[in-house]
Amino acid sequence: MAELEVSICRWAGRLAAATCGWLMLLAAFDRREGWSGVGMRSCAHWLSWRCGIGSRTARQYLAVAHALEGLPAIRAAFAAGTLSYAKVRAVSRVAQASTEQVWLTHARYCTAGQLERVVRAYRQVTEDRTVRRAARGVSWRYDDAGMLHVSAVLPAEDGVRLLAALEGVS
Repeated sequence: MAELEVSICRWAGRLAAATCGWLMLLAAFDRREGWSGVGMRSCAHWLSWRCGIGSRTARQYLAVAHALEGLPAIRAAFAAGTLSYAKVRAVSRVAQASTEQVWLTHARYCTAGQLERVVRAYRQVTEDRTVRRAARGVSWRYDDAGMLHVSAVLPAEDGVRLLAALEGVS
Protein backbone atom coordinates (compact mmCIF):
# COMPACT_ATOMS: atom_id res chain seq x y z
CA MET A 1 0.00 0.00 0.00
CA ALA A 2 2.86 2.42 0.79
CA GLU A 3 4.31 1.79 -2.68
CA LEU A 4 1.00 2.72 -4.27
CA GLU A 5 0.83 5.91 -2.20
CA VAL A 6 4.35 6.91 -3.27
CA SER A 7 3.52 6.22 -6.90
CA ILE A 8 0.35 8.34 -6.75
CA CYS A 9 2.25 11.26 -5.20
CA ARG A 10 5.03 11.01 -7.80
CA TRP A 11 2.48 11.08 -10.60
CA ALA A 12 0.79 14.12 -9.04
CA GLY A 13 4.14 15.92 -9.13
CA ARG A 14 4.73 14.89 -12.75
CA LEU A 15 1.26 16.11 -13.72
CA ALA A 16 1.89 19.46 -12.01
CA ALA A 17 5.23 19.86 -13.76
CA ALA A 18 3.72 18.94 -17.14
CA THR A 19 0.82 21.35 -16.57
CA CYS A 20 3.27 24.14 -15.80
CA GLY A 21 5.16 23.47 -19.04
CA TRP A 22 1.90 23.37 -20.99
CA LEU A 23 0.73 26.67 -19.47
CA MET A 24 4.01 28.37 -20.37
CA LEU A 25 3.56 27.20 -23.97
CA LEU A 26 0.00 28.48 -23.89
CA ALA A 27 1.08 31.92 -22.62
CA ALA A 28 3.66 32.20 -25.41
CA PHE A 29 1.11 31.05 -28.00
CA ASP A 30 -1.36 33.69 -26.80
CA ARG A 31 1.27 36.45 -26.69
CA ARG A 32 2.23 35.66 -30.29
CA GLU A 33 -1.45 35.42 -31.25
CA GLY A 34 -0.93 31.96 -32.70
CA TRP A 35 -4.62 31.38 -32.22
CA SER A 36 -5.74 34.17 -34.56
CA GLY A 37 -7.46 32.91 -37.63
CA VAL A 38 -10.78 32.70 -39.32
CA GLY A 39 -13.52 32.65 -36.70
CA MET A 40 -11.23 32.71 -33.65
CA ARG A 41 -12.17 35.43 -31.16
CA SER A 42 -9.48 34.77 -28.57
CA CYS A 43 -6.94 32.27 -27.36
CA ALA A 44 -9.53 30.93 -24.90
CA HIS A 45 -11.92 30.37 -27.81
CA TRP A 46 -9.18 28.55 -29.75
CA LEU A 47 -8.23 26.47 -26.70
CA SER A 48 -11.83 25.49 -26.13
CA TRP A 49 -12.25 24.46 -29.76
CA ARG A 50 -8.84 22.88 -30.42
CA CYS A 51 -8.22 21.14 -27.10
CA GLY A 52 -11.82 20.36 -26.12
CA ILE A 53 -11.71 22.47 -22.97
CA GLY A 54 -14.72 24.37 -21.60
CA SER A 55 -14.68 28.13 -22.17
CA ARG A 56 -14.51 29.01 -18.48
CA THR A 57 -11.68 26.53 -17.86
CA ALA A 58 -9.82 27.85 -20.92
CA ARG A 59 -10.04 31.41 -19.58
CA GLN A 60 -8.77 30.21 -16.18
CA TYR A 61 -5.83 28.38 -17.76
CA LEU A 62 -4.88 31.51 -19.69
CA ALA A 63 -5.14 33.76 -16.65
CA VAL A 64 -2.89 31.42 -14.67
CA ALA A 65 -0.46 31.07 -17.58
CA HIS A 66 -0.04 34.83 -17.91
CA ALA A 67 0.21 35.35 -14.15
CA LEU A 68 2.98 32.74 -13.94
CA GLU A 69 5.10 34.75 -16.37
CA GLY A 70 5.59 37.35 -13.63
CA LEU A 71 5.92 34.91 -10.72
CA PRO A 72 9.21 33.06 -11.21
CA ALA A 73 9.43 31.43 -7.76
CA ILE A 74 5.87 30.09 -7.90
CA ARG A 75 6.46 28.96 -11.48
CA ALA A 76 9.65 27.13 -10.42
CA ALA A 77 7.87 25.30 -7.60
CA PHE A 78 5.06 24.35 -9.99
CA ALA A 79 7.56 23.18 -12.63
CA ALA A 80 9.32 21.10 -9.98
CA GLY A 81 6.00 19.44 -9.16
CA THR A 82 5.91 20.69 -5.57
CA LEU A 83 2.81 22.86 -6.07
CA SER A 84 -0.43 21.59 -7.57
CA TYR A 85 -2.37 23.44 -10.26
CA ALA A 86 -5.17 24.11 -7.74
CA LYS A 87 -2.74 25.93 -5.45
CA VAL A 88 -1.11 27.83 -8.29
CA ARG A 89 -4.50 28.88 -9.67
CA ALA A 90 -5.47 30.27 -6.26
CA VAL A 91 -2.31 32.27 -5.59
CA SER A 92 -2.04 33.51 -9.18
CA ARG A 93 -5.16 35.60 -8.56
CA VAL A 94 -3.44 37.69 -5.86
CA ALA A 95 0.35 37.23 -5.96
CA GLN A 96 2.53 40.01 -7.32
CA ALA A 97 6.29 40.25 -7.62
CA SER A 98 6.45 42.02 -4.26
CA THR A 99 4.28 39.43 -2.46
CA GLU A 100 5.30 36.27 -4.31
CA GLN A 101 7.38 34.77 -1.51
CA VAL A 102 4.56 35.22 1.02
CA TRP A 103 2.07 33.48 -1.27
CA LEU A 104 4.57 30.74 -2.08
CA THR A 105 4.94 30.03 1.63
CA HIS A 106 1.16 29.89 2.04
CA ALA A 107 0.91 27.55 -0.94
CA ARG A 108 3.53 25.19 0.49
CA TYR A 109 1.88 24.87 3.89
CA CYS A 110 -1.86 25.13 3.19
CA THR A 111 -4.17 22.65 1.53
CA ALA A 112 -5.71 23.82 -1.74
CA GLY A 113 -9.02 24.43 0.05
CA GLN A 114 -7.38 26.44 2.83
CA LEU A 115 -5.46 28.46 0.27
CA GLU A 116 -8.67 29.29 -1.64
CA ARG A 117 -10.21 30.60 1.60
CA VAL A 118 -7.12 32.69 2.41
CA VAL A 119 -7.09 34.17 -1.11
CA ARG A 120 -10.82 34.92 -0.97
CA ALA A 121 -10.46 36.64 2.42
CA TYR A 122 -7.44 38.60 1.20
CA ARG A 123 -9.30 39.81 -1.88
CA GLN A 124 -12.28 40.91 0.21
CA VAL A 125 -10.04 42.94 2.51
CA THR A 126 -7.86 44.49 -0.17
CA GLU A 127 -10.39 45.00 -2.98
CA ASP A 128 -11.41 48.57 -3.66
CA ARG A 129 -14.87 49.10 -2.18
CA THR A 130 -15.92 51.35 -5.07
CA VAL A 131 -15.22 48.49 -7.48
CA ARG A 132 -17.30 46.14 -5.33
CA ARG A 133 -20.17 48.63 -5.20
CA ALA A 134 -20.04 49.13 -8.96
CA ALA A 135 -20.30 45.36 -9.51
CA ARG A 136 -23.50 45.13 -7.44
CA GLY A 137 -26.72 44.85 -9.29
CA VAL A 138 -29.98 43.06 -9.89
CA SER A 139 -31.54 42.49 -13.26
CA TRP A 140 -34.60 40.62 -14.40
CA ARG A 141 -36.53 39.75 -17.51
CA TYR A 142 -39.65 37.85 -18.49
CA ASP A 143 -39.40 35.08 -21.06
CA ASP A 144 -41.99 34.21 -23.73
CA ALA A 145 -43.80 31.89 -21.31
CA GLY A 146 -44.22 34.72 -18.79
CA MET A 147 -41.63 33.30 -16.38
CA LEU A 148 -39.45 35.74 -14.47
CA HIS A 149 -35.65 35.33 -14.67
CA VAL A 150 -33.64 37.13 -11.97
CA SER A 151 -29.87 37.67 -11.88
CA ALA A 152 -28.11 39.32 -8.95
CA VAL A 153 -24.57 40.24 -7.92
CA LEU A 154 -24.72 41.20 -4.25
CA PRO A 155 -22.58 41.25 -1.13
CA ALA A 156 -23.12 38.12 0.97
CA GLU A 157 -25.28 39.84 3.59
CA ASP A 158 -27.61 41.32 0.93
CA GLY A 159 -27.73 37.94 -0.80
CA VAL A 160 -28.87 36.28 2.42
CA ARG A 161 -31.69 38.82 2.75
CA LEU A 162 -32.74 38.31 -0.87
CA LEU A 163 -32.80 34.52 -0.46
CA ALA A 164 -34.84 34.83 2.74
CA ALA A 165 -37.36 37.03 0.94
CA LEU A 166 -37.57 34.60 -1.99
CA GLU A 167 -38.06 31.65 0.34
CA GLY A 168 -40.92 33.50 1.98
CA VAL A 169 -42.63 33.84 -1.42
CA SER A 170 -42.43 30.16 -2.42
